[in-house]
Formats: sequence, C-alpha cells, structure tokens
Amino acid sequence: MVFDSDWGPIHYDVAGPEGAPVIAFTHGIVLDHTTFEAQVAGLRDAFRVVVWDLPGHGRSYPLPGAEFRFSVAAACLIGVLDEVGAERAVLVGQSLGSLVSQYAAHAHPRRVTALVHVGGMPLAGGMSRFAAAVWGNLLKTAVLIPAGAFYRWFARERAVTAEARGYMERSAAKMGKQQVLDLTQAYLEDFAAGIPSEPPMPSLIAIGEHEVGMVRRAAARWHAKTPGSRLATIPGAGHIANHDQPEAFNQVLVSFLEGLAEDEKGPAAAREPEAVRA
Repeated sequence: MVFDSDWGPIHYDVAGPEGAPVIAFTHGIVLDHTTFEAQVAGLRDAFRVVVWDLPGHGRSYPLPGAEFRFSVAAACLIGVLDEVGAERAVLVGQSLGSLVSQYAAHAHPRRVTALVHVGGMPLAGGMSRFAAAVWGNLLKTAVLIPAGAFYRWFARERAVTAEARGYMERSAAKMGKQQVLDLTQAYLEDFAAGIPSEPPMPSLIAIGEHEVGMVRRAAARWHAKTPGSRLATIPGAGHIANHDQPEAFNQVLVSFLEGLAEDEKGPAAAREPEAVRA
C-alpha cells in the first residue's frame, strides 16, 4: 500500500482484524519494514499491525538522505495511521524509529497510546555532548572505510545473529554508503535539537543484552527518570533486539500490551518502574 505524502510515496503494509488495537512499527536507519516480520506474524491475530518504510528507506527510498527530518518522518507516520483509519496506536520504534516515535508522540500526543523503544535513546533534552562526540568520530571514521567493509562493520556493530547481520549488511549495501552517511548526519542534527520534554505515555524500553555500553547506560538512566516505564533486557540480542531474538522480544512486547489492555488508562503508568529480563 502507498501513502502519497508531501515528500513522496510512503509504502506500508497492514495486517490483522479491523477494529483491533493498532500497533505501528518503525524501523531503524538503513533498515525497512521487513525487520518486523516476526512481530507481524506473532501479533496479527490479536492486533491491527502496521509496518512501513521511513522516508529515504526501503520502498520509500526517493527522499534524498540530506532531507530526512524527524518532523517529516513523524508526519508520514501520522499520515499512515490516517490511511488505515487509526485514531490512536501503540508506537514501536527501533533505534531511529524510537526517535521518530518520540517526536510523533510529542507533536501528536492524542494519537499515541504508548511507546515501545527497541535500542532507543531519549529524545527529550537532545543529545548529550558525549554522544555527539562519539557519533561525530564515528562518521569521520566511516567516511574512510571502503564501502564493502563499511556494510560489514555496520552490521556487526548492531546485530548478533548471522541472520540479522546478513539482513543489515544487505540493507546497507542496497541503500549505498553515501545515502547511509547522509541519513545519519541529518538525523543526528535533529537528535541534537531534541524535544522539550518526555512524552507522557506508558513506555517500554527494550535493550539487547549485547547492546553497546553507551546505549545500555542511556536506557538505564531513561528508565530511572521516567515514571511508570518498564525496562526489559533481551538475552542474546544486540541493537536490533526484535530481529536478533524475535521470540524473546515478542514475549516482552505482548506482556506490555496485555498490561495496557488491563486498564484503559494504561496501568504501566500507575505501577512502580520495574526491570524485567526475558
């Protein structure tokens, strides 16, 4: 299916019964909607599941990387929800997808029931100086790496299993090194700007056991300062935990969704923060 946005065609798929609670999945940088295949298969019987390709990614590729902005991506996400007739949705975002979800929740709070972050970092307050320095150095290094080696490095840094690494390497190669670097530079600028405050919805912060230290520490701080949030560690997983260990991630996600269903106000907001391990 295609949503004709102001920034070009945005491709999306929807599965599950009409009238069921809507869950919208947003992938990370370089990836596409297929990273959520196991989530669609596991949730489509009970939920209306929406997956889509971010502008400049997958089947929504035409957008030049330098023009990628959170405001554009969030508007496209809301546009997709409009297309499927969803007044509200749980937003599940992986890495860059988490940042886009947070931006959408800040800009359109009435459209968002809850947030699920997979390998995400908080957008409120912008990027720390340390993170900005790390990313700046990584970009400088990446420019010098030959394309083939860059794609392999990109995959090894973010995935643990051979299948997930192969998927990431193929996705990066299909996009091309320059587009990857342009997208990264553009989203880092928006990440640095951030949003004024944390979106107030119930939230699940899922982090891979083998996630890089900077992201693990940021997730722990994020959970500690976010009332009612839930922190889950996915064993045997890296940055794309939903793809590395889909069964373990799905168990954590379904548990969170069932908790939301118990109370239309979102019982996660009323509970003490808890750390769980799948």
